[in-house]
Order: sequence, then structure tokens, then C-alpha cells
Amino acid sequence: MLHYYYILGTIWASKKKLITETHFSVYGHCDDPSLQEPIAKDVIFRVKKGSKWSDLIVLYEGETVEFFSQRFIDLLSTKMDMQNYCYPIKIEGNDVPESNYYCLYKLPTYELLNDFDADYPEPPLFLLNEESAPKGIFSFKDTKYKIVDKNTMLEMKKMKFSNIEFCHAYGVTMDEYEIIKQHDYNHCSINSFMSLVENLGLKIDNK
Repeated sequence: MLHYYYILGTIWASKKKLITETHFSVYGHCDDPSLQEPIAKDVIFRVKKGSKWSDLIVLYEGETVEFFSQRFIDLLSTKMDMQNYCYPIKIEGNDVPESNYYCLYKLPTYELLNDFDADYPEPPLFLLNEESAPKGIFSFKDTKYKIVDKNTMLEMKKMKFSNIEFCHAYGVTMDEYEIIKQHDYNHCSINSFMSLVENLGLKIDNK
């Protein structure tokens, strides 16, 4: 098992939230980070509310739609070619940021194995690719979640990225998952899950 972290916005009241007056369906266009096509170039965003620009901002109408700061992209660019996985959005009006914000797309995806829901404490489990462990940032297939490896998480914490919190996720082999799913871990806390893994004799690699 490998230790990862999925990203959530803390969504403080003071953080910027955007709106767009362009008629397009944002859902199915920029809420899924694995989608292959960017939103139309004529889509323009404006600030709806909030007094502070942070490293993660959201769309006012739907907080599952997230945009990320230039320094978020710059850090990830040291680990993977982010030119292939993001594009800048247009923000106009009286209140514009000093640098670009980006929408993620075409991220590598991994299969989510358990019935994960961020409203419950149990961690998501995803199937590891036999060829290599994922690095940088990736997504669970058909979800809005963005996941980073431990080193990336630690660097973001050191740089004090704002409006971002990290929650545990684990990459597992199918053999490991077959062992885990025989036991009742639905809605268990992270500590209870860790105890279960230890009792089953499974090893978590935290590198």
C-alpha cells in the first residue's frame, strides 16, 4: 500500500469565489479533472464574493469546480509537464488576480475501489498501476478529486498553500484490496482503518 492525499478546499468565507455570465454547462466541462477538452475560450469569469486570493478558488454556483493558483501549477511543474494538464481561465472586472488561475484537465486517472464519500471518514482506496506508482497530481476516474503524493503534499504545506487541506488516500494492489474488503471498514475513522491494516499484516509505504 502507498500513502497519498486528496485535496479539499477549506472554502473560508473570505476566499474568492467566481461567477460566469457565459451560458455553458460547467458540470461535465471543468468539474472533472480527467476531461480531455478545455472550456470554450470565450468563457469569462468575474469575482462574485471574497476578499482574498488563495491557492484554490471555486465557482460560486458549484464549489466542486476548483481553480488553482500559478504557484500551485509551478510546484507541480517540477514533478510533471503541467502544460499538458492545465490551462488558464479568464478573469475580468475590477478585481483581478496578479497572476493566472488554472483549470486542471486530462489528468491521469486511477480506479477507485471502494464506495468513497468525502462526507464520511473512511479513506479512498484506488488500484495501483503495476508499471509505476503515480507522482505529482492525478485523479480518481469519473470524480472531481485531485490526489497528490506525500512529497508534493509536504512541499505544499511547507510553502503554506492557502485554502487547501489534505486527506488520506491509499493506493493498493488488487490482492491487498481483496484482503481488506473481507472486513467491515465502511465509514470507519482513519485511525480505525490504520489499525485494521496493521492487524491484517499489510504494510503502508509512506515514501
